[in-house]
Amino acid sequence: MVPAARRMSVETLAKLLELQRRGVRLVFTALPEDVPGLGRLAQRRLELQKLLAEPALRAVVASNVPRQLAKLGVRREGAAVAGLGFIRRARADGYDYFFANLAAAPFDGWLTLATPARSALLLDPLAARVGAAALRRGADGQSRVYLQLASGESMLLRTQRAALGDSAAPPWRYLARASDGVTLAGDWGLTFLKGGPVLPAAAQLRQLASWTLLPDAEAQRFAGTARYRIEFDAPAQPADDWLLELGDVRESARVRLNGEPMGTAWSLPFSLRLGATLKPRDNVLEIEVSNLPANRIRDLERRKVDWKIMQDINLASLHYGAFDASQWDPAPSGLLGPVRLVPLKLVRPR
Repeated sequence: MVPAARRMSVETLAKLLELQRRGVRLVFTALPEDVPGLGRLAQRRLELQKLLAEPALRAVVASNVPRQLAKLGVRREGAAVAGLGFIRRARADGYDYFFANLAAAPFDGWLTLATPARSALLLDPLAARVGAAALRRGADGQSRVYLQLASGESMLLRTQRAALGDSAAPPWRYLARASDGVTLAGDWGLTFLKGGPVLPAAAQLRQLASWTLLPDAEAQRFAGTARYRIEFDAPAQPADDWLLELGDVRESARVRLNGEPMGTAWSLPFSLRLGATLKPRDNVLEIEVSNLPANRIRDLERRKVDWKIMQDINLASLHYGAFDASQWDPAPSGLLGPVRLVPLKLVRPR
């Protein structure tokens, strides 16, 4: 597939023509119009025109690229149509896919694959989950996999040309929201654990907000980690699993429920499944949140502390002027929420 280029060297076009004669199937979006550079310009232009006059070359210019690719048996990945970012890598026995949903809306449905597959595994590295994906073949003969991706979420898919053994992996648990869930309300205990320049005083919060809004002035310049703690009872609604949605996190959160580590949320959608760790009553949720050093840098600049002591870099502003963070607004930090418990129900892809 050769994208449109107004200028192309004679050597490049000649090589493409040679590849075509060897059996390589080419598709040109448009043929070049001229050569680059000024050296031997008249001679190279004449050589280019001779190559462009080749009937075999003009025959592969496509007015409708998708239709031409379809004639050549090139299949488009369904992820591209669905607006998902993806990377595909070939293996000896199948393909590895990386999918990322960078759109605002979730994706939940069957996704057409451009590669053949008899079986597939879904892998979530952040949650250390793996399972056999729901897979079926469409009327067009192409394989389709059922995929659920929240906004900001990513997933790995490993396809195989052979069937999976019964013991290879359990079926992937497809879950849907049973309701909008509830917001965890009550008193949040906030304790600053490590960082600097000084640990702010502990606080009790009725409503989650940036810790830079606390009355303690040390909180505005603090960079480090703080722990949020709340006790709560689970909703009475039955569920196959529970999703803990952390809301707005600045910038990463390590979660423990009833003393058990649930995982670390450092990217969208900032949510974790709780499973059987959630008890009907007397749950203790602890969330350790670490912010970025922007507020610490702002404080150093405002106090005119000479902190730029790196030997291998010159700090500059976005406009390549002198770096000055003293006029920055305090960066939101901590757990801004809202934190919600959402009941999930098992679903069977149809």
